[in-house]
Amino acid sequence: MCRPSGHHAGRDFGGGATYLNNSAIAARALSATLGRISLIDIDVHHGNGTQDIFWEDPLVFFASLHRSPADYYPHLTGFSDETGGRSAPRLTLNQPLSAETGDAAYIAAFNTCLEAALYHGPEVLIISLGFDPLASDPARGLQLTVEAFRKIGETLGRLDLPVLLIQEGGYDLMSLEKAATTFLLALSQPPNDPACS
Repeated sequence: MCRPSGHHAGRDFGGGATYLNNSAIAARALSATLGRISLIDIDVHHGNGTQDIFWEDPLVFFASLHRSPADYYPHLTGFSDETGGRSAPRLTLNQPLSAETGDAAYIAAFNTCLEAALYHGPEVLIISLGFDPLASDPARGLQLTVEAFRKIGETLGRLDLPVLLIQEGGYDLMSLEKAATTFLLALSQPPNDPACS
């Protein structure tokens, strides 16, 4: 857990009050020793800096689900036709979502990103963990409830793969505490624990 968030910082630029791209630093370090890494960004904003860093990197798969940049920050990147550079074709996946997106559509988009991330055959899955898609968040981007984060936590907890969480956005402190606690408890529950049902 860290502040400020980092996913708007690219190879040679900062942005959105981010200066060091924590997820990208971790992914670069892990790929240097382990090989393939997948990174899914679930912040309400597109991870434009992360996409920039790994656009030509065949070892790192990057997916982002976020409010459509057609009418939302960062405006210029995060469209579905952005799929990776010449050296890394189809290793970028963007799932832009409408402002009305709630839990069901968001979880479906997350599952699409997760399936593609696992198809890459990663040694580690990194999650750029933003809680700002919550309907109560001042970012006013999407309409998620805390329940969406519980379901995502459960899904990640069932993976037979190391998962690294790196904090991104989330600015409604009351909802942030509840969402983070719910997510982490769901992630850490044993798969057959009745509390998961």
